[in-house]
Amino acid sequence: MTLSTQSDIIFQEDKASSDIYLLMDFHGHILSVSIEGHVQATSIQSCFIPLLFDSHHSCLKLQQEEVCLYIKKGRIFTASRDMSYLQIHKEGQFIFLSNGPTYISSDPNGTVDLKHNRENWEKFFLLPYDGFVFLKAMMENGFYSRSLGQFFNATECMLEKFHVRYADISFSLEQNAHISFRDNTILYDNISIEQITALNPAIYFSIFGKREFLDMFILCAHSIMKRSGVNFTFIIITDLDIDEVIEATTFIIKKKVIPAHFLSKMEYLYARFTITRLDSLSSYQPVIYSDIDVICNASLKSLVVKTLLNDSILVNTEQGKEGQDIWFGKAFICTDPHVNDRNTLFVNSGIFCFNNIQSVTSLFQTTLRICHAAYRKWGHDLKAYDQPCFNYALKKIGRFNLTDLPAYIINFPDSDFNAIEPRGLAHFCGGVGIFSSKYNLMSEYSKYLESL
Repeated sequence: MTLSTQSDIIFQEDKASSDIYLLMDFHGHILSVSIEGHVQATSIQSCFIPLLFDSHHSCLKLQQEEVCLYIKKGRIFTASRDMSYLQIHKEGQFIFLSNGPTYISSDPNGTVDLKHNRENWEKFFLLPYDGFVFLKAMMENGFYSRSLGQFFNATECMLEKFHVRYADISFSLEQNAHISFRDNTILYDNISIEQITALNPAIYFSIFGKREFLDMFILCAHSIMKRSGVNFTFIIITDLDIDEVIEATTFIIKKKVIPAHFLSKMEYLYARFTITRLDSLSSYQPVIYSDIDVICNASLKSLVVKTLLNDSILVNTEQGKEGQDIWFGKAFICTDPHVNDRNTLFVNSGIFCFNNIQSVTSLFQTTLRICHAAYRKWGHDLKAYDQPCFNYALKKIGRFNLTDLPAYIINFPDSDFNAIEPRGLAHFCGGVGIFSSKYNLMSEYSKYLESL
């Protein structure tokens, strides 16, 4: 599978490298460029395109092109031309940008100016791209402090004077330039250690085979955006036409569309477990997988925080399935002589949650190996579906949580919409590949929720 070259994220992650930095000013803004080309010191949550500093070549870059800055009618603009007259002064992790006798200066209101002095307002921090992604998640979604044992909302975090501040903790970016999703341990005060777990939630889906399944996903996505209360990035793994998918999902502000092409319909079911092959998704935490036959009917904020702080995968169990063990891995459990507990888990593979893809890499790789072995043995048979294989893998090697997720899910919701409890997710499960009856029921339930 390959990532689409189109993305609605602030800019494409594969264009950043270890020697590329963003320019952060004294007020906690990023030096950015608007569509019109003028430079502004924008909020870290801004959708402006950041100006990057290439420390190896000592130049400014915008979308991988070298740029220079020029002034016109009191505003600063970028231009793609020779940069020889732009002087860059480096001092450790900081730089100053001058054009002859004047320095680029950033004001508290976000405007960029030219001044003849060189103070804190003319000083820019070289923020590594990985650190930018981490801080952006903190400022947009909130974070968990392990030292304080507390989750903080985004509004409780301030970024200024090249420091991050919350509660009674303040740490300098200069001392903690390494901060990222891969290394979230920071130093503050003298030598006090803190671990920060930033919230950067994603929810992903598999859409294969039929264009009408995209319509079902759109119903699902609309409900999640309206009622979940969570700033998800939507990740779509699909074999449908990429341009068509992007066009149909313009209402989703943050998304990634991942083209994937498999040889059999059974592998469509296995696609949900291929997510760990995509290193570019490693910064998302937590992550939810959802089938497309789901309608969100209540907030998912508490579920997201629970998943973020849980080292085990959260799975959704079904009740009243005695005698239907074949759907949940009986064929594997019965033939494995080393399964001591032969009780079935009854885990539904249509919705599950985990804190990041690293935590489930071994489990998902094992599940895929079981899936492909089962497919080679049984072909298009129920025993080789993803759900029995997933249950078997969980039972043998998985660290799983059976208790938290079911509180947010209604499986097989009642056709009497008044009887559907607003837990979070109504899963219209049952019947692989069924569209029309499910879609009609989901559509009617969506209208019912709108009428409340």
